[in-house]
Amino acid sequence: LTSLATAQAALTEYDAAVTADAAGGRVPTAKLTNAATFTGTNSLAFNFGTVTGDSTMEFIVEGTPSTADGYLAVGANSTSNLRFEQWNNTGQLGMTQLGVADYLFSPGVPTPTTIQHITYAWNGAGTMKLYVDGMLAGSNTAVTTAFGLPSGAGRLGANPGNGEGMVGTVYRVTCYDSLLSEADILRHADAFRGVLNALGQLLRLGKLPFVEQLQHL
Repeated sequence: LTSLATAQAALTEYDAAVTADAAGGRVPTAKLTNAATFTGTNSLAFNFGTVTGDSTMEFIVEGTPSTADGYLAVGANSTSNLRFEQWNNTGQLGMTQLGVADYLFSPGVPTPTTIQHITYAWNGAGTMKLYVDGMLAGSNTAVTTAFGLPSGAGRLGANPGNGEGMVGTVYRVTCYDSLLSEADILRHADAFRGVLNALGQLLRLGKLPFVEQLQHL
């Protein structure tokens, strides 16, 4: 259990880590720095920047797998897309190349129902890895090489026609036109999770007698 202030502090730490990397030369092609909430019937226009070949996208997100499927992100290259819930009622994260296949990970990675740092890492040659809170959670080595992470003008939370909407909140998106190392991914996740983990430790030790129970992280 955490307070809204603690959740914001965790996001601030994540933002600082991304900014520090940018100062060192690893500049994102695009960032979402304000939370967007989706009800299954709305979406948010978002420009992912120029993303080609091996690339990485980080999301801080939570929601409910309450529909047959739900888009997480889609760019101008709309035949490729990321799914908050993969078709059909799988309750798992995935990605799709329209007209080719709906892909899941092995092992399967559940749609996050509590706030988590999620990273899609695409090598541009058929392998997608998915990291949850900085740790490798699943992979798929048989993705068509026609696939690409979202690039250019697109949407978060639904398909280009505003259908197949997700239900949940996307707190952050960070896009890179390169494949981040596992150390980079873990550092970003740790920046976010560190505040929350510290709070959890204090709670277990009984050091925080008054915590506003606004959100379960």
